[in-house]
This record gives sequence, structure tokens and C-alpha cells, in this order.
Amino acid sequence: MQQLLKKYRQGTATEKQQDFVEWYYQSFESDPNYLGGKSFEEKEQIRMRMQRRMHSELNLEGAESKPAPKPAMIKFLKWAAAAAAVIIMAIGGVYVYKGQKVEQPRTAKTHMPAIEKAILTTQDGTVSALMDPEIPLHHRIEKNLSGNTAKYDFISIEIPNGCKYHFNLEDGTEVWLNPGSKMHIPLDYGKTDRTVSLWGEGYFIVRHMDSLPFHVLTEGLNIRDIGTEFKVRAYPEQKTTVTLAKGSVVVYDSITRQNFPLDDMGEQIQVDPVSKKTTLLTVDTAFATCIKNNLFYFDHASIDQVTQEVSKWYNVSFKLEGYFNDLSFTGSIRRDSQLQDVLKILELSNLNCTMQGDVVVLSAGKFARSSH
Repeated sequence: MQQLLKKYRQGTATEKQQDFVEWYYQSFESDPNYLGGKSFEEKEQIRMRMQRRMHSELNLEGAESKPAPKPAMIKFLKWAAAAAAVIIMAIGGVYVYKGQKVEQPRTAKTHMPAIEKAILTTQDGTVSALMDPEIPLHHRIEKNLSGNTAKYDFISIEIPNGCKYHFNLEDGTEVWLNPGSKMHIPLDYGKTDRTVSLWGEGYFIVRHMDSLPFHVLTEGLNIRDIGTEFKVRAYPEQKTTVTLAKGSVVVYDSITRQNFPLDDMGEQIQVDPVSKKTTLLTVDTAFATCIKNNLFYFDHASIDQVTQEVSKWYNVSFKLEGYFNDLSFTGSIRRDSQLQDVLKILELSNLNCTMQGDVVVLSAGKFARSSH
């Protein structure tokens, strides 16, 4: 806008550009409070419309010289040059007054995405927080136990809701744990055995060792790597899934006492906690890699599946009002987004989202539709 006003003052604006400046002035002159009652979304829409019109129609870069503007407009242009800065900044959520930058007041709590944090617990109940993934985990364990490793068999790493944790095991195996997860790691890990136990959800890039295979134990499953990247999801009372992203694994089901090899990218095994039925299928590998890529990934997910993911990540709860059975959601959302931005995406399906403290009230509109 500043560039356009400069061209107008210098007399180098095209006829279209002059018309736009005059339209712009008349719009705000007829309603000085034009932006005053607008929501953030409405201001953004106005800003984008103006930007598109200036760049697509007005050809700012290749303007031909035109006669200087009428003297009657000069006074307006001085005002408009200053007012444009205020208007543009207001659209962005910041107000400028007498040269000072003032943040727009926040009227609601801002729910930020999950932070890097884990709770390390020893068998005697000693608890400490892990906040810095750059410090090798085995160094933290040694420090916490003060050399008394003979007293304990394993340590526990727990990820509270609203948190995540990315770390390396001593052998170089890389692990991402999602909110609401817990992992037991033996203190002799890597010496005679490489087995960890998982409750919740984790992604593993395994450093393969022929002589010492890597195992993940869940309720009823034993996953053994054969040079692998894979995701395990094993939350209580939900389907346990193992999804292969690269390499291969063998999944042993203790209920059926069968081995299920997964050799192709995207192969997945599901175990129903009630029926104990085992299902093999193929899914998009994005379903597995979304953890390390910091994404929510949904493929025809129900509203319950969506809210389960979002509630853990932002440490909020959901209250559902209305009929949601016909709704499904497909797509990905960056997990470093604020909660309010995620809710705006859900509202595209004609859902109404209202924050009440740490509770999201989600109501289905009359014409709620699936999101793809």
C-alpha cells in the first residue's frame, strides 16, 4: 500500500492504480470505523482481498507514468499514508499509536502446542523432570541413580499430556514419544538385551544389531526390528497398531501365538482389545511418520479420534454436543500450531468451537460436513 501511495503522489500511478487509491479512500471515509467491529478472520480476509487486487490488477512493478494527482487529493494522501500503516497493522492484530507498538489485548487463554518434557521415575519413586533432550538419556539416568544401579531393574519415562519427548537410547536408537505415553527401559539395556516396554505411542528409528535385536513390548505384542523405522500405538482400551515406515519388523501376537512379518512400507497390524481380532492392512506411511514430522495426520478419522489426538497434545478436554456420527476428517495439520488455529480448521466443517477454560465445547451445526 505504501508503494502504491508513493506512486500516486509522484504521478507515476496508472489509471487503474489511481482509481484504486480513490476507492480505498472513499471506503474508509464513508465508514471511519470500517475495521473497528471486525473479527481477526474478517480483517485477514479484507487484507488478502486488498493484497490480491493490488498485485493482480494494478501491476505495481510495471506502472506507466501518469499526470500528478489533483491538488485536492494531496492532503488526503498524507493522511492515507499514515492511516494505511495503522489499518494494515490493525489487521495483523497489533495497533500503532503515537509511534508506540501495543499488542492487542488477549481475552482468552492461549493453548500452546506440546513442549519437550518427560518425567523420569526410578523404582523407588524418585522423580525428576527431563527438559533438555540434548543431554544423553543414559547420562541423566546415571546422575539420578548416583551409581546405585544395582538397586533397580529399570527406569520409567512418562510423557504428561501437553508434552512430548524426543531422545536417543544409548545404542543410538532414536525415539519419539507422544503425550500420555510411558516407556520402561532396563538399566542393563544394550548389554545382553535391547527390549523396552511401551504404553501409549512412540516412533522408533532403530540402530540395527544382528547379534542383539531391538524389541518393543506392548500389551499382548512383541515387535522385533530387522533394520527399521516404525510406529507403535498402544493406548489402553484402544486398538493397538504397529505401522511400518521403512525396513521390516516381525510382530508376535501372544493371544494367537502367531508371528506377523511386516515387510512393505505402510503395512500395519491392528489388534482389537475387546475381540482380540488381528487385522492386517496397508495405510499411508504418513500415518507412521507424522510423529517425527510433527504433524497431526487423519485419514477418514472420526470426531472421537480427532479429539483424542488434540486433547492430549494441548492438554484440554472436549465436550461434544450434537450429532457427529456421519463426520469424518482427512488431512494433516502442523502440530506446532496453537489450539485456536486447529479449532478454526475444524470449524470449516460447520462445527462450532467454544473455549470454556481448558474445555473445548464442540457442537455440530445443522449442516456439519466431513472435512477432506
